[in-house]
Amino acid sequence: MDKLYTPIDGASYAELEKLAMHRERCRIVFRAEGLPTIRTGVIRDLLTRPGEEFLVLADGTQIRLDALMRVNGRRYSQGF
Repeated sequence: MDKLYTPIDGASYAELEKLAMHRERCRIVFRAEGLPTIRTGVIRDLLTRPGEEFLVLADGTQIRLDALMRVNGRRYSQGF
């Protein structure tokens, strides 16, 4: 993503932490190159880098948190 990172709210972050802790299989809808993309997988961890935060799936896929649109039907941003 080329834009500045916009942090997600604390309640949303806590929900992602809970999903990671419980190793639940999740349906994740996110923006990739401006298009809605759907992945299914287990959230392994949340990763922080300078100025960005990522969700890490068990297969190693990293999704920037401000790209999330929906996780298990819960809305994280507008669209889809």
